[in-house]
Amino acid sequence: MSNYLAIATVTAALQVLLSEAVGVVGGARVTTEDPRGDDGNVSAPRVNVVLYQISPHAAWRPTDAREQAAVDLHYLLTFHGDKSRLEPQLLLGSVLARLHDEPVLTPERIHEAEEKASFLSASSAMTSNVALQDDPVKLTPIALTLDDLSKLWSTFFQVPYALSAAYQAGVVFIDREEACVSSLALEP
Repeated sequence: MSNYLAIATVTAALQVLLSEAVGVVGGARVTTEDPRGDDGNVSAPRVNVVLYQISPHAAWRPTDAREQAAVDLHYLLTFHGDKSRLEPQLLLGSVLARLHDEPVLTPERIHEAEEKASFLSASSAMTSNVALQDDPVKLTPIALTLDDLSKLWSTFFQVPYALSAAYQAGVVFIDREEACVSSLALEP
């Protein structure tokens, strides 16, 4: 039922959800930037959402003759700001509380993200259809070991460590047929 827009839509919905939590620090925002990139102001208060891994959903194996791919999305949330004012910790606490209170991306939250999404054209009637999934997308904390964190920061990002938390969003279904049909329809 969902299409190739599903992954970007889940990321956008997570960004919208977290935007409500960052108000505890004045001027804080939620970004989806590459951790190696820098917007020039490293002390600006923000939460950065990074999709760092995609894995097959455990209950839906690729050997199942299903029409949909089923994946889990692994996110690293990083917290930035004035450390002397404990802004990263304030943002972390507020985000953890929000994700504990709202651990499921509701259809309303997904529609809100699709309305705000920059990757969707205002003239296009196409949406991801993630809101129509039978199984809602659940947000679950992931316990990363010190070794896992070390590998993420030193191997993938190659930047100094920032306060971070990991979450899994799943299950996300992607209809193989609809994605193919959509991309063919766009060709001249």
